[in-house]
Amino acid sequence: MAPSTSTSTWEVKRHLEGSSSHKTNVPWTEYWTTKTGKNLPLLCPGCGKDENPEGAAAHPLLGGNRTVGCHVLIQDATGKLRHAIVPACSPCNLAKKPFNIRWLCEAVTIVDPDRKTFVGKIMLPKEQNTPTSRHWVEIIDVLRENSTGKLTIWGKTNMQAKDDKTVIKKVYTNPEDFLWELAVMWNGEGMQSRKMIRKNDSNFIAEVFECNVKRYPGRNQRAYKETYGVCTVQGCHRYVDAAKMVTDGTNICPLHSKSEKKKQDRSIEEAFAVQLGFGEKRSGR
Repeated sequence: MAPSTSTSTWEVKRHLEGSSSHKTNVPWTEYWTTKTGKNLPLLCPGCGKDENPEGAAAHPLLGGNRTVGCHVLIQDATGKLRHAIVPACSPCNLAKKPFNIRWLCEAVTIVDPDRKTFVGKIMLPKEQNTPTSRHWVEIIDVLRENSTGKLTIWGKTNMQAKDDKTVIKKVYTNPEDFLWELAVMWNGEGMQSRKMIRKNDSNFIAEVFECNVKRYPGRNQRAYKETYGVCTVQGCHRYVDAAKMVTDGTNICPLHSKSEKKKQDRSIEEAFAVQLGFGEKRSGR
């Protein structure tokens, strides 16, 4: 069966600051690779600080701490929202643009609004001379102050004994976006939603969504489509079977003949020759 064109309508709406207050036992990039079963892509889906993202070229995802798992808010055509992780380069993650992740990517969810669960743990506010590993094990109540932007949480922490019934109060004077979003869910539907249950990384049932379908960078579109497993023939958006890619080394779906590949390769060679000054553009006659 030929790979189909994705009908996903999910889009990355904006970044969510969340790396300081929301932690997992593994880096967010490793969480993404575990849940998708894929290696990290070679090209970044973000346009960085480019003022003309439609004409920009995708830049490489660099190794080490230069590649991060971005907290993002995604939305589909019906208005459903999910909080998710998308791998991107660190500069794109830090760029202050709401729609910075512009091109085709895969997002892995980190909150399940139906089961009232989230992966990882919420860290306590940073304070001097206190362990940085402190996190909530139970959240009993929350208070959002829209006028001041402060967020107050009451609950129990991992620093307390199991039989300790003391309720701890902590104030986040400048809570990150992701924590504020969780607080909205905790506050929204009574006590049940306030006591969202965290799940260990391996036990959390994540969803994987294709986002920004049919959107690619303008200047190196072929390389980008190849990186994300999409047929490289112009105008085609079908996914290519990974086994086929290994077998014949092409990124062309079965609906296109080998002549299409030859035609594509020939046009690339001619363009390269012109660039080097060894050839001329054909007149098109």
